[in-house]
Amino acid sequence: MPIIKIKIGRNIGELTDSLHRMAGTLLRYGNPVVFFGQGWSPSVDVYREGETVYVVAALAGVAREDVQVTLEAPYLRIAGVRRPPPQKESRHFYQMEVEYGPFERMVRLPSYIDENKVEAVFDNGLLTVRLERRKPEAPTKITVTG
Repeated sequence: MPIIKIKIGRNIGELTDSLHRMAGTLLRYGNPVVFFGQGWSPSVDVYREGETVYVVAALAGVAREDVQVTLEAPYLRIAGVRRPPPQKESRHFYQMEVEYGPFERMVRLPSYIDENKVEAVFDNGLLTVRLERRKPEAPTKITVTG
């Protein structure tokens, strides 16, 4: 019977770290948040206090002018870009986990939203979008003829 040698080097730790990050990322993309596979994806919290819905996105290292927030009912679209730091010839990485480039998250809003009462604030790397709920419109009864 032939013997197969398997060499396990120092990269096994990197592989394990990568698999843990990937599994966590896959588990994170359940409803109400939708991920479109371009670039990296920020973590997002969605919660309600009274009649106000909050969406908080972790955007460390993203400039305010590089963030776009759009209400596309029933979704809130958060998109932008995290720009990499300037390249330096003397810089040699030992570990590189921060992802750069474009991102987009679509958050399915849990209730009817008043489009005129939406506010977005960017502070200390956190984008907080505050949305006021509104009552759903009453159903319209349609008479059937014929």
